[in-house]
Amino acid sequence: MGKVLVAYFSVGQETAKIAKMVAGVEHADLFEIVPAVPYKPGDMEWLSKTSRVTVEQKDYFCRPKMAVPLANAGDYDTIFFGFPIWMFDVPKIVYTFLESFSLQGRTLVPFATSGGSGRRETEKKLQEYFRDKPVKLLPLSELNGMSRQDVFDWHKKLVF
Repeated sequence: MGKVLVAYFSVGQETAKIAKMVAGVEHADLFEIVPAVPYKPGDMEWLSKTSRVTVEQKDYFCRPKMAVPLANAGDYDTIFFGFPIWMFDVPKIVYTFLESFSLQGRTLVPFATSGGSGRRETEKKLQEYFRDKPVKLLPLSELNGMSRQDVFDWHKKLVF
């Protein structure tokens, strides 16, 4: 499998907690995707048509800047990337991360946490996004509230 990275974006702590467990199970490097402009509580009002999250998520081409890019992206053969599901999609900052370096020939393993959006629509959007890209994309896994043992068991079932 080569060198492995676990990259994640998290506003709360759930996705961060899961990403750290995945990195531990995988013996992988860990990278936090941090926006250049941090999200504030008012930005997260997804029911408001004018909140930052709503405006970003409705704009297909929105790519918020990252505070710090991944410097050594070329070192990794497999990249796990985790995120909270926002409005049935990947947060736009995660697309910023994915577009910040060449993904050619890499295996990508998406995982998500969700407060209720579910993964079905998000998985369809990821498949569409990666359809013409030269990567191996594994199915999206939703890892809400998992223990270290749950993450280990999930990892054992992955087929690379």
